[in-house]
Amino acid sequence: MLEGIEINLTAKPNSNDILTDGNSFSPDGEKIVFCSDRDGNQNIYLMNSNGSNQIQLTSHPGADYNPVFSPDGSSIVFTSERDGNREIYIMNNDGSDKKNISNNSAQDWNPKYFSNDKILFQSLRDGNWEIYIMKIDGSRQINLTNHPRTDYSFIVLPNKDSL
Repeated sequence: MLEGIEINLTAKPNSNDILTDGNSFSPDGEKIVFCSDRDGNQNIYLMNSNGSNQIQLTSHPGADYNPVFSPDGSSIVFTSERDGNREIYIMNNDGSDKKNISNNSAQDWNPKYFSNDKILFQSLRDGNWEIYIMKIDGSRQINLTNHPRTDYSFIVLPNKDSL
């Protein structure tokens, strides 16, 4: 789409916008949710895909990052350190109704939607990094990898029938 073209969409030269800790296009391609430290710590912002109408969705002293739109665009999952450790949170796409859905004393992070009602994430709750799945309300948290070695990286591929 923009091959060979560099465009500064956020126009914030003194901040780290669209950090490696997450950014995501909405399913319709009209919005980008991104992480920025422009206010002193990592928070989540939303903007139109042309860079206009930038709004802050999270504002907390604990870092918020790894934002990902749901497949239907109605919600955003993200990692937050607002409870003292990394947890998986969900919020509406306008930033309202933030909820801790992993709710575990271990480190949980890097959420990805598996479907509109399930989320994959990484966790240290078994003593090493494992890949888990849960429902979007936080119920039915299941270890998918359950291996004594680290299971760390994953990607969610689209269903071929939805392409």
